[in-house]
Amino acid sequence: QQALTGRGFGPGNELLDDLDPPDVSPTEQAIAVAKWIYAGRGIPRSAEGAERREADAAFPGVEWLRQPETYSDREWILEIAQQYRSLERSGHVKSP
Repeated sequence: QQALTGRGFGPGNELLDDLDPPDVSPTEQAIAVAKWIYAGRGIPRSAEGAERREADAAFPGVEWLRQPETYSDREWILEIAQQYRSLERSGHVKSP
């Protein structure tokens, strides 16, 4: 929340509404968000795995957090969770 507030995003600020959604499928968008969450876990399993997670930990951008118009809040959260579980099962972050 602090990072977003510092960039002009916060309560009473409609800048998030003005952002264009990324030009990717909802699944690709959810994968990017899930990778960011997964990479931020900070639990390296190996030196190589830690490097991969660090490389993939870059925040995709605020616009990537917006749910696609075709998804309800619940559906969007579940899509991100599904992609996160897929990353967790594989044990590492895969490129889309």
